[in-house]
This record gives sequence, structure tokens and C-alpha cells, in this order.
Amino acid sequence: MENLTSPAKVQDLQTPCFLIDREKVANNAKKMIDICEKFKVVLRPHMKTAKTIEAGNLMTNNTKQRITVSTIAEAEFFAANGFDDILYGYIFTYDKLARISELRKKLKSFHLMIDGEEGLQLLLDNKVEGKNWTVYLAIECGGGREGIEYDNEEKILKIAKLITNCEHIELEGLYVHDGNSYEVTGEHKLKELGNSCVEKLLKVSKHLEENDIKVKIVGQGSTPTCSIPGKKMANLNEFHPGNYIFYDVQQSVIGSCNVNEIAGRVMTRIIGHYPSRNEMLIDAGFLALSHDGKGKLPNGSYCLIYDEPRLKVTKMTQEIGYVTATRGDIDFKKYPIGSTLFLLPYHSCATAAMFSIYYLHDGEDVVDTWKPCKGW
Repeated sequence: MENLTSPAKVQDLQTPCFLIDREKVANNAKKMIDICEKFKVVLRPHMKTAKTIEAGNLMTNNTKQRITVSTIAEAEFFAANGFDDILYGYIFTYDKLARISELRKKLKSFHLMIDGEEGLQLLLDNKVEGKNWTVYLAIECGGGREGIEYDNEEKILKIAKLITNCEHIELEGLYVHDGNSYEVTGEHKLKELGNSCVEKLLKVSKHLEENDIKVKIVGQGSTPTCSIPGKKMANLNEFHPGNYIFYDVQQSVIGSCNVNEIAGRVMTRIIGHYPSRNEMLIDAGFLALSHDGKGKLPNGSYCLIYDEPRLKVTKMTQEIGYVTATRGDIDFKKYPIGSTLFLLPYHSCATAAMFSIYYLHDGEDVVDTWKPCKGW
């Protein structure tokens, strides 16, 4: 633990700061492990939200095996800390080849994702001595994300055949991020969407198998559909969600979690009272919270303020947040200058990325610090 006396208290920390509830983050990790065991699928958790070794250990049940990353920096970071079987779940370009090649040399299993001939050609032209490239074919199932459209059978088959005809490239599987799960709410809709995506993926897989192309892995993932999986998701080989480790307000609105499961929050201090405009200032602006919640919540707030349903954050500058009442007047005596508020982020991936250190706490006690990977 750095820059803290022991035992440190949450209220001793300088604000703004990012707090992680030890019990909640552990419970969130176990929840997804249990879901995958129930559905008999392999969990390949995405590291893009927490980006820390400690979270990676929780999410892999301390195996340090089978993870997904969104940046090469993350792949290098986790590889340097003993993790293996890493999927770089992102479309790559030529400028990243040198670092990708080094990771392939170092790791027992390092997989790439492609969605067309361009990425494949890069691998054809860049062999790694003694090792094959292994690739996931990105499939798009309706969310408007990366990947070949699931119903473009001609292109999918063409790329898959090119892969299987290459001596030093192997098709590992199919990968889809069902990003359209963020457009629905409620258990029924989430299960319905997850099941629909599975049907599309299995149709792709079947078409390839009918053309003598073996598909080892059919993987799907988003925190909403993996948190509330439909029955047909048991037909998959892999889940690869990531946000669930922290959850956030967005997930609670969708129905992936409840507010009490949100493990990350920003602690901020009140720095100004302005009774004439019924407003308080806090020391957390958009460089602490991000803009991701703008216009998303019914009350116009960028986030939820923990245990303060009558307050909302309505505006932010770089380092300042503007807090007003959802109704009536603020009782300024209740919120003295220097007192703290706790902001539950609308999108924890974006908010966590604003901080270079996370403070793990158990109640009022700060018990550890986590350092996330930064950069690309």
C-alpha cells in the first residue's frame, strides 16, 4: 500500500479518488464464475474494465489463464505478471505487429481477432518461428460492432477457408460482442437477445462445419447477456464479459445487476455552496467521472449519488461537478464544505480509466491499492 499510513481510513484519502468495495468485487467475480459453471461454458473474462492484476486473479479464479484484453499494453501487462492464454480482442493493424509478435513468442497461447483479409495477410507475411498464429473470426450479430455480418455466409466462408489453407495460421473460433444488449432492459429481453445471438452464431458455425472447417470455440459476451443468460447460451463454449467485475449504474438500469452490486465509486468533496442558485460544487469533474452518463438518467444526473436520492450532478467542467437538488432546496447545513459524497458511475469502464490507482476498502478501512494498466 503506497502513500497511506496503516490502518488508513476512506475519509483520509485525497479526493477525487476511485474506491473499490472488497466484498462486492469478490462477489461479482464469483457470480460470473458460478454462472459459467452452471452453463458449462468456459469463462474468458475481459480485462478492459479493471485492468489490474488483482481483478484478473479474481476473475480467473486465481488460475491466470484465459483472458481477453482490448489493448496490447494490457496483453503485455498481464503476460509480464504470469497470465497466459490471452485473446487480443481487437482488430489490429500493421503498426502493432512487432509487439504482437513478441507476445506470440513469449506466451504459450496468444490469440488474435480478424474480420477480413487485411489482418490475415499481415499474419501471412509475418511468421513467428516455431509457432502458429491462432485467430478468432469476429462476427457481428446485430449490435453494429466489429466483425463480419453473421448472414454474410460468402465472406465468412471465404475468410475461414483462407485461414485453414495457411500452414502457420489456425482458426481458433468465432467471437461476437453482442453490444445491442445495451439497448434493451429487463430479464426477458436480455435472455431473448442472448438466445437470438446464439442462434445466429451457431448457424455460422454449422455452415463452416458443413464446408469441412472445424470451429473449436463459439464465444459470445457482454455483461448484460452473460449476467442474465438465456438457456441457449449453454450451447456456447466461451463467455467473455468484463464490466461485471465492477458493474455500474448503466448495468443496473439494463437489469444486469442491482445498485447494491456496484463495486466501484468515486469519492468527492464539497468545495462550494451557492444557495442563490441552489447548487453545490464538488471536486470531481469529467476527468474523474467521464461524460458517459450525460442525458441517460431520467433525473438528468450524470450518475447516482450514493444514499442521496435528492441530489444530482447536472453539469461538469474538467475538475468541477455541479450538484443540485432533484426537488426542493438543498439543506446546505447537511453538506458542510469538505464533507464527502460518493458517486456511482454510469459507466465504470470509463470512470475507472480516469484513475491511476484504485483504493480497495472494507467498510471504512482502506486495505489495499490496485494499479491499473494504462495506455495502448
